[in-house]
Amino acid sequence: MMSAAPLSAQSSLPQQARILLVEDSPNQLLAMEALLSPLGQEVLTASSGGEALRLLLEKDCALVLLDVHLPDISGFEVARLMRERERSRRTPIIFVTGMTADPYFTSQGYALGAVDFLFKPFDPLVLRAKAEVFVELFLHRERLKEQAEREQAELERSRLLGLLVQTPAAIAITRGPEFIFEFANPLYEKVLGRPVVLGKPLREVMPEILSQPGVMEALRHAMRTGEPFVGREFPVALDRRGDGHPEEAFFDLVYQPLLDDQGQVEWLLTHAVEVTEQVNARRRLETTEQALRQREAEYRRLADNIPDLVARFDRQHRLLYVNRRIERTTGQPAESFLGRTSEELGLPPDRVESASRAISEAFQGEAASLSFDLSTSEGLRHYDAHLVPERDERDAVVSVLAVTRDVTESRNRERALRESEGRFRLLAEAGELLSSLDDAAVLQRLAELFVPRLADWVTVDLLSPSGAVERVVSVHRDPEKVSLAFEIARRWPIDKNVHGGVAQVLRTGEPVLVKALTDEALSGLTRSEEHLRVGRALGLTSTLLLPLEARGRVLGVLSLSQAESGRHFTEEDIPLARELARRAGLAVDNALLYREAREAQGRASRLQAVAAALSRAATPEEVARAILTEGLLHAGTHAGVVFLQERDGSLRSLHDVGYPEEFIRRLRHIPPGERTPYGDVVLAEEAHWFTSAEELTANYPSFAWLSPIYQARVGLPLRVEERSLGCLWLSFPDKRSFPPEERDFLVALGQLCAQALSRASRAPA
Repeated sequence: MMSAAPLSAQSSLPQQARILLVEDSPNQLLAMEALLSPLGQEVLTASSGGEALRLLLEKDCALVLLDVHLPDISGFEVARLMRERERSRRTPIIFVTGMTADPYFTSQGYALGAVDFLFKPFDPLVLRAKAEVFVELFLHRERLKEQAEREQAELERSRLLGLLVQTPAAIAITRGPEFIFEFANPLYEKVLGRPVVLGKPLREVMPEILSQPGVMEALRHAMRTGEPFVGREFPVALDRRGDGHPEEAFFDLVYQPLLDDQGQVEWLLTHAVEVTEQVNARRRLETTEQALRQREAEYRRLADNIPDLVARFDRQHRLLYVNRRIERTTGQPAESFLGRTSEELGLPPDRVESASRAISEAFQGEAASLSFDLSTSEGLRHYDAHLVPERDERDAVVSVLAVTRDVTESRNRERALRESEGRFRLLAEAGELLSSLDDAAVLQRLAELFVPRLADWVTVDLLSPSGAVERVVSVHRDPEKVSLAFEIARRWPIDKNVHGGVAQVLRTGEPVLVKALTDEALSGLTRSEEHLRVGRALGLTSTLLLPLEARGRVLGVLSLSQAESGRHFTEEDIPLARELARRAGLAVDNALLYREAREAQGRASRLQAVAAALSRAATPEEVARAILTEGLLHAGTHAGVVFLQERDGSLRSLHDVGYPEEFIRRLRHIPPGERTPYGDVVLAEEAHWFTSAEELTANYPSFAWLSPIYQARVGLPLRVEERSLGCLWLSFPDKRSFPPEERDFLVALGQLCAQALSRASRAPA
């Protein structure tokens, strides 16, 4: 079935998301709408639960901000009804309430699928930040869905156009009872003898057809009834020379009606293969057969000049005659074949049996067909033979005539078409898999799709945030070999600075093809005899390495290898494999972006939890305890101390967690002027980062005694309004590089602590 635009594809990416505000207070509703307006999204409002549910029946929303207390039904009931509907089942809900954060109360909301709570009065910036996160997730999800649909439609359109243009048949598509042309492939125009102007009706493109009742009736019957018309050697008169004198031509054709979305016949597809030459050749052959008994010499002279192999067999299946074409085919004189049977001609045993069966059928008065391969001076060629009985005046079969045609080129075209269809099918299946936002899962499924259709082995190596190369996927039909591939990557990690292999692809972003992976080539890719021995155990014969790229950067390498199949990659395999790698790279990049968004959301939630805990602290000591209880939990460590700067410049420990008693005794009071990492943080008024104990000891040798206990350290200045309050010091049991997102989180943690300390210090005793 075809749509209203069968050869076009349209799509539009979403530009806005909807946010639904459900609040019975008009003033509160107006204020929240004003707070969300800078986001540039469509804000819907409802003053009751019933009104909100009606809106959600009609429209998809990125987020629902839902008041718990509504005049008709509670917000919890609205949430329950939303989850029962398919359209709103996964819509994020943030409950808005004036109640306190009672655990039983909030657990009810989370049980109904809430993603968060806002307790009145709430921070406007927090409201806007939360809404912005869910809007971005919604738009990102919609863009991915639209992109996948657009790529699928474009792929199907390209495949259809490619098939219609490349197929060895004349193809045209017309619309309506006037047969208005909407498509015609080059072969159709060649057969017609003129260009086809799209948008013109049949009466203008092919006026000579209107006077041919057989053709017109077939066309109209197909459009009227929806039944396809099939014609074998169907006669059509065409004015190919354009002089007003149509010439008869013959076609094997099909008029196939195509339906619109309502099931009505809207288009007609014409599929025609011209067989004029075959019909004429058969007619000539029939004429020749009639004259054969009278003028044998003339018959042979004619047979010797046609491009096909012509032979005659007697009842013992011996060759009575073969034309001179056999000499150009085999390089042997035609006379050397006379009197020989198919077995004596050197055909394989299975072909001898099929040839004998076909000759026997022809002697029984039936036409027969035969396909076989023959070694010629041009190499191995493919042939189709058609056998017909020859009769005498009494209608008795006296011999069998075989006409054999070289179909090597047409077979090759058919094979190329099948391979092209296979590539399109593989791209389509890969497109369906690449919609996931889990990079590890999508790469695993993609690799499983490639084995064994594209390769015997598939591995994927990705660059980690630290710059190391990690093997994340290995697929082979033998599970033991899969484990071996991971073991090789573990024992001999990929060095990005070496020449060749995965490292070269990571540096250059260009594919690497190794057509034949000889032992010498394998030696150049390994680092030791043991590495070479294990590599040989994989049994690789050829490999193709492709970059996984997105936004101008290389994310990793997709490695395709051949082994047990004995196949070898060539340059012809690169375009398809590179397109698959390009799509895989985009999928990995989308997954990384999604993961980063989720991690950013998680960091924001952790900071909110810390801010909530600090808001309940009334004294500096309570602030210190809160930051070292809630803050350490979210920072991923268990040791820290909060220093307060006294008027004389000394530092005093307000509270500490996770340190031995000896360490704490030294921290309780640090005199002014004593050089310590904590004091330097206060003096510099900037964060200090130590990735390991060695780095700290190099700057502060007197702290070497702490090296066996802790590794990474962070010192965060506590500063508010140009006033230095002290230092937040955190210790970690392991080494870490503190990537940018973690540094931003810890700095924000220090700022929260500083603000809470400032507030607690000003509070009345």
